[in-house]
Amino acid sequence: MPFRSPRLCILAVTLATNSVLAAAQTAAPPSTQGKAPPTADSLAAITARGRLLWQYDFVAASASDSVMAHRPADGVIGGYVARQRGDRWDVMFGKPSASGDTFYVAYEVRQHDEDPLAFDVKVLAPARPDTGYPARAMRAITLASRDFGPQQRQFNPAVLERPDGSGFWVYLTPAQQRAGVFPLGGDVRYLISPDGKTIKAKRALHNSILETAPSAAALGDKMVYGTHTAVLDDIVEDTDVFYVLLREPHVPEFVITDAFVYNIATNGAIRVVGRRSDVLGGRKP
Repeated sequence: MPFRSPRLCILAVTLATNSVLAAAQTAAPPSTQGKAPPTADSLAAITARGRLLWQYDFVAASASDSVMAHRPADGVIGGYVARQRGDRWDVMFGKPSASGDTFYVAYEVRQHDEDPLAFDVKVLAPARPDTGYPARAMRAITLASRDFGPQQRQFNPAVLERPDGSGFWVYLTPAQQRAGVFPLGGDVRYLISPDGKTIKAKRALHNSILETAPSAAALGDKMVYGTHTAVLDDIVEDTDVFYVLLREPHVPEFVITDAFVYNIATNGAIRVVGRRSDVLGGRKP
């Protein structure tokens, strides 16, 4: 697995799941006929996962910068795993064994409790063999990456432990390649067993990758919102929220599915604007 390329922008990290849940619950979906819109709880869960992806991306990029400053020797790092610690994160860099039963942690990066923009790096020489969480999470990443197959561009992995301990979510999202261009699409989410050895489910989140700035309503030169069409399902995806939180400028995004139109606020909260037929009529987005 290639070492993580640092992102081109640095983002502050905050965790506000409770406020996001409240926002989703107060945004009552409009009256619809036919297919029912998703519940407030389901939208809040998507928001929460999208926010965690955003945090994971930030700490992985920042921790990569911190580790690279130590000039790691070739062959010491074959991957990384980040794990949430309360409102903060730890990131372990190292190399899995050939069998995958052990992850040799060469660098341990800890996000400061007081300052989320600061990171402490602990160098482990020799590398510490770990057969616990890092090994299981790295197995899950490796399994998902192998199933995803070779790609023409770099994809960044993220692994999130499910709250009930029933397994891992593994996301593979396209890496940013150019300043000011934030890719969306071509991504996938896997559900992996707790031991990291079995794929329990696979969900394609978007089809092709959008590399250009999304279409937007603008006042002068100021972008005020973005929009894109979703074709795989009638619900907003975790990575839609991640995209809105990551993208600069920070503006809301409208997501148009076959049945509904959604709005994702700049804090990641999702609301149902209405049925597509009611909002857009016969117009194309």
